[in-house]
Amino acid sequence: MSDKKPNRRDVEDTPSNQDIFALMCPIRGPRGLRGPRGLPGPAAFPAPASPAAQIIPFAANAQVGFDALGEPNEILFCGFGQNNWGYLGLQPGVWTSGVINQSMVGEIGPAFFMPRDGILRSIQAIFSVNPYGLAAGEIARPFVCAAVSYTDDLVYTILKDTLIFVEPLLGDEYAGRVIRKAVLSNLDMQLRKDGLVGIVAGVMSEVTISAHKWIVAVAGTAYIE
Repeated sequence: MSDKKPNRRDVEDTPSNQDIFALMCPIRGPRGLRGPRGLPGPAAFPAPASPAAQIIPFAANAQVGFDALGEPNEILFCGFGQNNWGYLGLQPGVWTSGVINQSMVGEIGPAFFMPRDGILRSIQAIFSVNPYGLAAGEIARPFVCAAVSYTDDLVYTILKDTLIFVEPLLGDEYAGRVIRKAVLSNLDMQLRKDGLVGIVAGVMSEVTISAHKWIVAVAGTAYIE
């Protein structure tokens, strides 16, 4: 007869009678009563609001022009419906300065009010014009851009980074009305809350021998986030 005592591991690995009984008689007892409902967990943090984008349509039908140096001297503030406001005449050098004092004409031209901060992302425009009188060698460039005013006296700053030019009009090449389109995208122009934003349309010239003016029809959209 061996006097060897079982080591601790042998004892731990030996199944008990209770374990053997559970394997031989796997009978499930009755389901217990449902416990009380737990307390509600903490509320989740609200998700950040996504930016609300806006598409601003604009249109105008009036006279635009440039002087003998090719600088715009008659421009439009485009409306957002029927536009009866007409054109705005500019003195020499005003366009180059980039600042337009609309209060000097005693009227408020079409503009829209920014209810919140936004970013101008793109501008699309279409022009219809009959460039009669444009001589051979002259080049006219219809354009649209945004202008903003953050003052109470309607002093607008032209945002020249938003200038969008349609295909140039070349002198002595047209016998009637022509249509030109253009798109300027990937803009990142900040527009502050409470500002007035105007859409300006006009025409300028890189090569000219005289002043010109025409009736144009212009329409388009500005996309703002």
